[in-house]
Amino acid sequence: MSWFECPGCDKIVTGLVCGTGPKDDNSYYSKTHCCLQCERDEGSQSSDVWACPAVPKGSFRATALPSCDVPAHYILHLPETAGALPTILFLHGGVTYIYPESLWYDVQHLVARNPVVRERFIVIAPFAAIGEPIATVSGNRKKSDRYGNTVDYVDDFNEDLIWTTFSQACQALGDRVDWSRLSVAGYSMGGQSAWNLSLRYGSQLAAIVPFSGCCAWSNFDWNDVNAEDTVLKELEHLLICSYDGEEDRCTYSWRDFTWLAAKRALDTQPDESESKHSDDVKVTAYKWGERLQLCLMRGTATPHCCWDAVFHNEDSFKSFSWLETCHRILE
Repeated sequence: MSWFECPGCDKIVTGLVCGTGPKDDNSYYSKTHCCLQCERDEGSQSSDVWACPAVPKGSFRATALPSCDVPAHYILHLPETAGALPTILFLHGGVTYIYPESLWYDVQHLVARNPVVRERFIVIAPFAAIGEPIATVSGNRKKSDRYGNTVDYVDDFNEDLIWTTFSQACQALGDRVDWSRLSVAGYSMGGQSAWNLSLRYGSQLAAIVPFSGCCAWSNFDWNDVNAEDTVLKELEHLLICSYDGEEDRCTYSWRDFTWLAAKRALDTQPDESESKHSDDVKVTAYKWGERLQLCLMRGTATPHCCWDAVFHNEDSFKSFSWLETCHRILE
């Protein structure tokens, strides 16, 4: 996939709109501009955000990756607040693979509706979309694209390439990044990837906050007698707070939490507490000490799509206020 500049405004447009297919009637997307209104020079842009598959140029970044023919692209939110700031690697869900513009909507809404993120966090949000090097393409899963073509879907983020992308994006920001407060927040596929990434790079992070996704353990070698020790070294001090729909049972693993609690010499029976939040969302929190917790949610839009309730209600959940206090423990 390529991106191109809209000749009528300051946006970068996904090249995926340049395709065609059985649903393409040339009445919804522009293939030369960010939207049909901009193409017709009507002095305004589409009020339908999905008809404008683009990202503002000022928030769009690229970084070259070793051994990759194409660069990785990402969205950057950099607050005006001076000094070194905590920095989040924001990992999206699978839908963004087909519709990369949806990542901009996610970040835009997070920043607009969460003042703690807007004013006090750097957000780096890479694209694992069609044609992007950090996407691990599925060998058996299929989906329809925006024009009705059946295409290979995505399985995950490539952990090594996503870490390289994040590291290079941070390095490009110099002293604006507080390297002791790097964290990962991701939902659905991105939640799974937050877990997977922590197995390899958890010792370099302060915390992970996965939503609706559990560890895949796909690259874990169960025959390697040293593998468990290697993973535990990465997870030893990592703060973990997972949010999942209580009824979305395939997205959280009690076994993973109790295993990690035992390895951290914690009681495998967690403390349990109930809380009520905005929009009648209820949470049962299970805590194995202060560094490991599982929050099961009820009352969200769907059991799976629970993340916006937390992202957009900081006064109620205080998730990013907590994340701001998390520091990586240095050996």
